[in-house]
Amino acid sequence: MANSPVIFEFGPYRLEPAERRLARSQAPVALTPKAFDLLVFLVEHADRLLKKEELLEHLWPGVFVEEVNLAQNISALRRALGGDSRESYIQTVAGTGYRFVAPVTREGQTPTMTEAQTTVRRRVIALPFRMLKPDPDLDFLAFSLPDALTSELSSFNSLIVRSSLLAARFAGEAPDLPRIAKEAQVDFVVSGTVLRAGSEVRVTAQLADASAGTLLWSHTVQAPVGDLFRLQDSLVTKIVGSLSRPLAGDQQRAGKQDVPATARAYELFLRANEVARRSNIIQSMDAAVARDLYLESLREDANYAPAWARLARIYRLLGKADAADAAANFNRADDALQRALALNPELSIAHNWAAQIEVDRGQAPQAMARLLELLRRQGPNAEVFAGLVHACRFSGLLDASAAAHDQAARLDPAVDTGVMHTYFLQRRWEQAIVACGHRKGYVWGLSMAEVGRADEAIAALAQSTGISPPSTRI
Repeated sequence: MANSPVIFEFGPYRLEPAERRLARSQAPVALTPKAFDLLVFLVEHADRLLKKEELLEHLWPGVFVEEVNLAQNISALRRALGGDSRESYIQTVAGTGYRFVAPVTREGQTPTMTEAQTTVRRRVIALPFRMLKPDPDLDFLAFSLPDALTSELSSFNSLIVRSSLLAARFAGEAPDLPRIAKEAQVDFVVSGTVLRAGSEVRVTAQLADASAGTLLWSHTVQAPVGDLFRLQDSLVTKIVGSLSRPLAGDQQRAGKQDVPATARAYELFLRANEVARRSNIIQSMDAAVARDLYLESLREDANYAPAWARLARIYRLLGKADAADAAANFNRADDALQRALALNPELSIAHNWAAQIEVDRGQAPQAMARLLELLRRQGPNAEVFAGLVHACRFSGLLDASAAAHDQAARLDPAVDTGVMHTYFLQRRWEQAIVACGHRKGYVWGLSMAEVGRADEAIAALAQSTGISPPSTRI
């Protein structure tokens, strides 16, 4: 016998999702479509705290929407439901989300739902690992291995993965899980240790529930020093198996598509990533070192798309640093990106850096169109939204650029989008100053002057550059 459509009852109300009907004592209650969908989701998860991000993603998947829209729909539901107080049915958990608190009974059984309908996107961050003993030959793994995990996990639509840039803020002996949960806005934390065991590397990783501060599991994997990809693959399989529902075929292929052909190619790739991670790379010889390591990796495996994509970034940075060889380096970057995208058309970092080059060449609308199509296919991605901030700004769409930053920051609070330039062009001086953070460049200085803090800006810039300000002004 076929399952009966599920029907919920709470208080004097009867909710029939299949018929899109809500009634109070048999009298129909009018709701907008979004408010109805919100009510169904809340009732289906009665007594569970639903975070704002989860509700926004459920109601407006892949679309940037301000939180005020969610609040307005919550208010509409409360007005429609009435009750003895504003939280008789829907409880607000300050700064976090909402919970349906009224007792619920259900009739019938829930119909089979699609993967897209049932998947809840889990938010996870992979912290830098700790070296249990100093080892000059393997120290690069402390950052490069969790960075590789971050890139690999980002290919699964069921996960929202915070950037390695944000993860670096929490490096330390003992992760402060409640702090990480609050500041990084994550549900789960991956941490680990690295130790050489003779000719092999032993990695012990832990997965913790960030909010509860509890350890979910600890997993140890060991591999020869010359086969580091085995470490990454084992850890990704364990993490995804813990946090995701069984994956659809396209997600499985996305997660396994970029596999290096040789262990040597992967080791060189990780070493290049560690060099490229260093700050002020263009002010040193590090850019050339990273370039040569990527090239050596690609000589081992010319079909490894992530290495082509990251090599393109280095070429672009070299082009910006050396005007004499700029054109040649931009062409090399473009060629490398085309190789990366030919090998993996869904590689988001390649699309992002391709957009940067297109903007450099006056092709911002084309970059914007491609990134929007990528979001349509893959779903929300902080890096792609960061690329849109740049492409939309150079297309003259300042409001869209600022909105793309808001969406990127919702996915990854530490994402670097360059939004301060957008705010400056919008004459939002105070927000531009805040967005600059520690980078006290021309946008910061000009914004400070616009709000009447020119003297403070001059003094700060003089201190950072070592150049004394003029004694008199013209």
